[in-house]
Amino acid sequence: MAVTVAIRARSADYRGTLYSRREESWHDKTLGEIVAAITARNKMTSSAIPELAGIKIPHIVRLQESDAKFLTRLAERNGGEVSVKDGKLLFLKAGRGVTASGKTIPQVTITRGDGDRHQFSIADRGAYTGVTVKCCASKARSHKSKKSHLNANPGAAFTLATAL
Repeated sequence: MAVTVAIRARSADYRGTLYSRREESWHDKTLGEIVAAITARNKMTSSAIPELAGIKIPHIVRLQESDAKFLTRLAERNGGEVSVKDGKLLFLKAGRGVTASGKTIPQVTITRGDGDRHQFSIADRGAYTGVTVKCCASKARSHKSKKSHLNANPGAAFTLATAL
C-alpha cells in the first residue's frame, strides 16, 4: 500500500533585519530588481526565476511592513513563493519540482518507522535590539522619529507608529 506524505519545513532565521518594519516605495522596477535590492540591504544573496524576476512593477508602497512580509506580499500577488534557505532568499513558483536555478529536484522515497515524530523550534526573545517611534506632531504637522537601541545593532529595531 502506497502512502503519500506532504512535508513542510521552515528554516528561516527570524533574528535579522529582514523582520524589522520599514516604509518605502518603488517606482518602475522589476520584481528581480526589488528582490536584489532588499536582499543586498539584508546582506543576503537571492535567486529569482526569470519568469518572476522580469515582472514589471509600476508602483508599490509599503508602510510599517517588514522586508519578509513585503516580499511575501509581492510573491503572492504575482503567483510566486518566497523562502529563505541557508542565508539565500529564493523567489520561485512552488510545486514545479525545480530549484530557483532551474535544476530538477529528484524524487526521494522516505521510509516511515513506527513512532516517527520530529519537531524543532527556536525562541529568540532578544531578536529586537531597540525601538523606533515615528509620530506626527499635530500642531506643527511635522513628522518626528526617535530611536533607542540596546546595543550596536540598530537594524533589528521594532518600529512603533503613533500620533501626538
